[in-house]
Amino acid sequence: MNADYTLLYFNDPECEDCLMLTKKLTDSPVINALIQQDKLKILAVYLNDDIKSWKEHASIVQSSWIYSRDAEQKINTEGLYNIKQFPTIYLLDKDKKILLKDTTFEKLGIYFSKQL
Repeated sequence: MNADYTLLYFNDPECEDCLMLTKKLTDSPVINALIQQDKLKILAVYLNDDIKSWKEHASIVQSSWIYSRDAEQKINTEGLYNIKQFPTIYLLDKDKKILLKDTTFEKLGIYFSKQL
């Protein structure tokens, strides 16, 4: 993914907090502007193994997002990210270095307001 920023959004579509965060991200003028300028890519990652639920909820994310799932469960089994609860957000730079770890929507907004 070639972009200045990558937002890793670990979520469960049946989680109420995840649904609220998805709406905030979808409705955010700053996030949408960054996506339209090709400065931000959002990778929404589903970590559970319920394929039916994952497919049913594909429509809740914007078409500009990459909606994926960890089919082999490597994120959890290999401890690639420290996911304690849903939702979990990581912001990466263009070199995929972690800028913000397990952050909030509000802190994400503050970060982008300082960068832009």
